[in-house]
Amino acid sequence: MSANSHKRTFRPTAISRCDRWFLISILTAKLGAGISGVAPNGQIRRHKETINPIESGLASLHGGRNEGGTMLRLSWTICDGYNHWCDFESVNLTNVTATGVYLIWHEGKPGHVVRIGQGDIASRLSEHRNDRQIAAYMSKGKLRVTWAAVSADQRDGVEAHLSDRWPPLVGDVFPDVEPIAVNSPWADGGDPS
Repeated sequence: MSANSHKRTFRPTAISRCDRWFLISILTAKLGAGISGVAPNGQIRRHKETINPIESGLASLHGGRNEGGTMLRLSWTICDGYNHWCDFESVNLTNVTATGVYLIWHEGKPGHVVRIGQGDIASRLSEHRNDRQIAAYMSKGKLRVTWAAVSADQRDGVEAHLSDRWPPLVGDVFPDVEPIAVNSPWADGGDPS
C-alpha cells in the first residue's frame, strides 16, 4: 500500500448520485444569507436571516412548486440596516439587480397593499413612481416597498398568492395559475401597517 492510498479521489460521478438536498444545504451553509437589502447609500446589504434551501427559491431545483404544502420562504428586502421598510419614493434603485416579486403599500391604521407585481425590480419600481394611481395613496400614509428574488418559473404563482392574500388597491390583472404560498413580509404574518 502506497503512502497516498488512503486519500480519496473526487469523482463527479459520485456526486451525481448524492442526495441533491444534502448538497444544497451544504452550499447554502457555505454561501450564508442571501443579498436582500439596500443601504441608504445604495449599497446592497445582506439579510440577517439564513436561507432554508428546501423552503427557499433553491427548491426550484427540485421542481419546487409547493410540494407537500411547503411554504416558499422568501427573503424580503429591508432598508437602512435596522429593519426599516424601504421608502417607495426615495429608495436608491441603482444597485438593485434582483428579479422577483414586490409589494408597495401605504402605512396607516390600517395600512393597505397598493400594488403587487413582478419582474425586474428596479425598472418596475421606477415605472410605478410615475403612476398617478399609486401616487394617489400617498395621502393615506407613507408609501413603502419590499421585494424578494423569485425564480422566473415561480413568479406567477407567488404573485397569485400575494394578490389573493393582500388584494391590491391598484391593478386587477393577475396570473391565472396555482398560487405558491410564501412567507409574509410582515413579522407577525398580518397586514401592513
